[in-house]
Amino acid sequence: EREDTGRGPTMQLSWSKRDDGTWQFLHETDLSAANLSGVYVIWHAYPGRKTMLVGHGNVARRLDAHRKQRRVLQYSGNLPCVTWAEVPARFQEHVASFLAYRYQPLIGKHIRDAFPMPANLPW
Repeated sequence: EREDTGRGPTMQLSWSKRDDGTWQFLHETDLSAANLSGVYVIWHAYPGRKTMLVGHGNVARRLDAHRKQRRVLQYSGNLPCVTWAEVPARFQEHVASFLAYRYQPLIGKHIRDAFPMPANLPW
């Protein structure tokens, strides 16, 4: 669903959280709940919130791969958190581009070839 904010439409996403409303830890998340196609954000909360990575595609498969990557594991002591949202395939790269521009991730490249599509942010 898209909402008109006066600055163009904004895609309204439903960001994942645990049942108690708190964020999920990347290495403890049950990836069966992420078996969808969409966008995701990985960040670490300590000290201070810093976005590590923004991505898109098959969320469970991509998060499983990131859990094993050295560039992500180097932040494991900072308790990496993750959230994701389902996004139609034709918009994923555009929403991920917007998220990468907004959060300036520490690792990974911005998705430069896609025109950013605004979406509501997870925080």
